[in-house]
Amino acid sequence: MARAVKRTRRRRPETHVAIPLPPERSRVARALEPVVRGEGPDRVVDALTITRVFNLEDLDAKEDREERARPLTGEAREYAIRLSSIPLLSSLSKAAIAELAASVHLRTLAAGEVLFHEGQPARSFFIVAEGDLEVIRSRARRRGALARLGPNEVLGVFGLFAGRRRAATVRAHLSSVVLEIPGTALARLVSRHASARVAVRTFYQQRLLSVFLASSPIFGELAPDLRAGIVQRFESKDLPAGATLLKAGEVTSGLCLVMNGQVVLRRQRKGESRGEELLRLSRGQYFGVISALTGTPCAVSANAVAACSVVVLSHRQFSAILAEQPALANLPRRLKAEGLLVSREVFTGDAGVPGLAR
Repeated sequence: MARAVKRTRRRRPETHVAIPLPPERSRVARALEPVVRGEGPDRVVDALTITRVFNLEDLDAKEDREERARPLTGEAREYAIRLSSIPLLSSLSKAAIAELAASVHLRTLAAGEVLFHEGQPARSFFIVAEGDLEVIRSRARRRGALARLGPNEVLGVFGLFAGRRRAATVRAHLSSVVLEIPGTALARLVSRHASARVAVRTFYQQRLLSVFLASSPIFGELAPDLRAGIVQRFESKDLPAGATLLKAGEVTSGLCLVMNGQVVLRRQRKGESRGEELLRLSRGQYFGVISALTGTPCAVSANAVAACSVVVLSHRQFSAILAEQPALANLPRRLKAEGLLVSREVFTGDAGVPGLAR
């Protein structure tokens, strides 16, 4: 009997792993299906698509299909144990952790070796297993060494949100080992697991705030531990279309960073019901109010253009931080010198992440 001839099929790149999707898919899964199937363009994961679906009602829904965690052995089991100890991933279900562990690639770096360069396409993220890495930025307002990363720290996820380009260069300070996870694995996880949607949203907000504060002309000179404390004082809000963030005539102070969606600023003059549109802020951009410092009612209003997500530093929190930090004295003068004021009481800017705002 003749032996059957095996047909060989060309393997897809490892970052494009085709998997079956459940028949009843959430809108998150449908939005990410082309990426999951490896049919997306070279950018691999437009993880900004993930931020666009944050406001969907199925964010906190059950997993798209109930399934048991696949049995893992050897290296995959070790990866799963390590992944479940990472704060970003600790809230994931066992099935989600097992799925992610199966996509891990191990990379070893010699001292001085570059993991990735600033400006390169972001197609994966990393977890430090051993060693010490340093983050360096050369093109932004604040240049030089930004951070040092040790075991269990996560890096590269934010590049998947930041216009799909690396915002900084990362190199090994000492001999290091990292776990690399393809961006398609993240998209697949978000499309199938509600726990992953919540984890990614939380990480995105926390990391964007951290980057914003580090590069901000207001907070950038503060010590890292002080900035980390300020991050915890922001409040997350999901707003419907037309929601008011700032009313004209208010005497207040505060800060608002757009996570997703758009916010419109309008100058309100006497007798005008709608006002003159000044500008629209999208993800990664912010506006602040200092009318309580100038003693002048604010002449600008802010409203959500459509459903959006923001993080807000309230009047009480903003005022407390200004009182606690002498380095933030004379804020109105500093904002004027930096060219951030769009009116006497309102300032705007962006978080300094290349390609994030659109």
